[in-house]
Amino acid sequence: MGSGIDVEIENFKLENKGEEGKNWELKADLAQIDRKNDLTHLTNIELWMATGDNKGFHITADSGTLKNGNEDFDFVGHVKLVGELKPLMERLQKPAQ
Repeated sequence: MGSGIDVEIENFKLENKGEEGKNWELKADLAQIDRKNDLTHLTNIELWMATGDNKGFHITADSGTLKNGNEDFDFVGHVKLVGELKPLMERLQKPAQ
């Protein structure tokens, strides 16, 4: 474990479920939780986000960071998005709740 890391989890999976079902699902080969800085460092990431009508998009990346307690993601290295651009842009333009 690296400096400042409290917990390491292999085959990490996190789901966010709203009133209409799963909004997003995050998977990573490794998650390193840093409680002091309120961050989770991720390796080999796959994120699936729903856009409605059982559709969605996938984002993959070599690594990234999740701000604990909200939906702020930072992805680094070979970031790839697969899906329709219009629903993604609409989701990104929604005000934070």
